[in-house]
Amino acid sequence: MYQEISAKKLEEIVQTKQPIELIDVREEHEWDMIRIPQAKLIPLSQFPDRYQEINFDREVYILCRTGARSGQACAWLAQNGKQATNVAGSIKSLYETRSKILEITEHFQPQYLL
Repeated sequence: MYQEISAKKLEEIVQTKQPIELIDVREEHEWDMIRIPQAKLIPLSQFPDRYQEINFDREVYILCRTGARSGQACAWLAQNGKQATNVAGSIKSLYETRSKILEITEHFQPQYLL
């Protein structure tokens, strides 16, 4: 089992600048459109091979487009004895609330978040 927080709560945590591990499990082409600059990209497709890149000495938050893939990553980590928190709504919720922690690039396509 794993914990879950709202995208709004993550935004508050990121804005405090406290040291956390923020992991984005989307694919690189998604990351190239819209992202949180402080996040580390570890696509879900590579997650089992790369999860050791995560600093588990910090609070770990995992996000994706809507929270589904990040939930899968959190569940996988829990099964392997690691703690992480899923970000419900993830990038889509942050975009819908016009979050200041997002970086939107010139490659962004609004239909990506429909």
